[in-house]
Amino acid sequence: MRAIGILSGMATNLDPEFDPWTETIPFAERLAADELQRDWQGWLQEFVAIGQLLFRLPGQLDRVLALAERGNLAIQTSLAPDARKAVDRLERAVNRLTWMVVTIGLLIAGVNLYVGRDGGGLGLGLMAAALVALVWGIFRR
Repeated sequence: MRAIGILSGMATNLDPEFDPWTETIPFAERLAADELQRDWQGWLQEFVAIGQLLFRLPGQLDRVLALAERGNLAIQTSLAPDARKAVDRLERAVNRLTWMVVTIGLLIAGVNLYVGRDGGGLGLGLMAAALVALVWGIFRR
């Protein structure tokens, strides 16, 4: 179609009175008629296949709706491999973020208790727990 458009533009630039579409319509009609006569069996086979499909469709639809009404209709879906990899990466990132939030929470609580007058031992314990949570979060798969 693009080539025809380019050729049409070139022809009208050369001769503004020339209309390429009126010149090509008889040829296109003859070509379409020849194609239709030559391949009528293929068209007939396609028509029969579509008719068979349309004939079977209501029965198939009825079976699907009956399964859905009984609650027995099961639909399986799966992610594409790229989407599955992206979900796995996102899940790992959320897990790392969770461990870092736990680590920071323990560290802040430990520092606050350590700086306070009465919780020195508990503060050191919470800071040690923060260190353990950090190491666990880094090396955990």
